[in-house]
Amino acid sequence: MTPQLSDWIEKGRGSVMADPNHVFMPYFRQHILYLFGAPAKGSTPLTDEGHRRRALVAIECARKTLPFWDRLWPRVLAPHRALDLAEGLVNGQKDTGDYERVLSECMTAADLHTVDDRVAWRVGECAAAALTTTLYDQFLIPEAFSPDTPDIQLDGDDSDASSLAAMIFGGGHVESPLSNKVGRLEFWIWWLNEAVPRAFDEGTLLSK
Repeated sequence: MTPQLSDWIEKGRGSVMADPNHVFMPYFRQHILYLFGAPAKGSTPLTDEGHRRRALVAIECARKTLPFWDRLWPRVLAPHRALDLAEGLVNGQKDTGDYERVLSECMTAADLHTVDDRVAWRVGECAAAALTTTLYDQFLIPEAFSPDTPDIQLDGDDSDASSLAAMIFGGGHVESPLSNKVGRLEFWIWWLNEAVPRAFDEGTLLSK
């Protein structure tokens, strides 16, 4: 990793640990993801190192949430298919021909299960976000990063799979009666300490 990225990871760790509910503000995540490599118009995970790294960390976040889904709906495989396609796009073993169908199936599965569980259905959203990031990358403009803007105020294009995964591990929104700040903190520490460095390194290795 670069010294600048390591510095932002340390800043992020301090911020999320200090927050009473262990909320991790987008401002820190956006800087970290931007330091993977600036987004480039028309990029793909096979042609752009930063895009590939962001895809890898998004896919890993979504994979980590799958047990929440599988405990309730083990025969509904739409989130798995979305992530399999995303991984295939990253390693060049699949093309984009099935993107719209797989994405639609994943979002439909999530929508159909919103009444069954307050948190687990978001796994479908998380997998869909990871697939979308893999194909289109993320919208990251440093001049627009604000330390005072929470996730709930972000446009849909500015959100990422990690924020949805944190909501799943954290029992929903902070205001939810099921809110679990310990689970939220454990997820973010994993993201900072393991997922981000691994995606950075794996993205670099694939480009050599």
